[in-house]
Amino acid sequence: MPAGLLWLMVVAMGVFQGCNPPMGWLPALARGLETRRALAPFGVAARYAFGHFLAIVVVLAPVAALIALVLRDPAPLMPAIGAAMVGFGLFKCLRPRHPRFLARIPPRRALRWSFLMSLTHCGSPLMMLATLIDLIWREPVYFRLRLDPLTRLTHDLGAAFLIALVMSATLLAASSAIAAVLGRTIGLRALARVWINFDLPWSFACMAMGLMALVMGEPRLAALCGLAAR
Repeated sequence: MPAGLLWLMVVAMGVFQGCNPPMGWLPALARGLETRRALAPFGVAARYAFGHFLAIVVVLAPVAALIALVLRDPAPLMPAIGAAMVGFGLFKCLRPRHPRFLARIPPRRALRWSFLMSLTHCGSPLMMLATLIDLIWREPVYFRLRLDPLTRLTHDLGAAFLIALVMSATLLAASSAIAAVLGRTIGLRALARVWINFDLPWSFACMAMGLMALVMGEPRLAALCGLAAR
């Protein structure tokens, strides 16, 4: 898949998550209306975005290090990750409820809630794995083998951190913008009237990306669908 399209997918998923009420803009709006301070919504949204960033890094960084130092060629991981994404998406379709322990986290612990929510419910880190592998997979194996381990590790970890940064930044931009607009227009009515359940569409997106990863893991299918990494 072209690199530009991969990054567009990362941005789109960040915006999608930023539009999800519990992932930042709704608590940010509530905080802004409570304090009447212009920067209060941004501060709350930033904590949610940073928790998302940490969750993605926690998952992507070890995989990037494993590819750089042990596997060299990330291709064998793609089918397993694709199957995991399809399975996770099906699981969330059948059981869309949030894990119970998330309800026990106080509202003031926004960073902790966002971190655990990303790891256990929304599946963003898992979905970003396929993107990471496709970006790394662009380099021919014979070229990567000529690089020293430190160079490979730096490159692959850099890709992991950049993916996490881009998605979290777009999530922050989207959630902050929505909170600011609603705070100036609908106000308190937004807390009761503006609510969209993103769980089902997100589950379908996870399954779609999983199927894409499975296709990319099979060279003949990838070539047939125009998704070959190289």
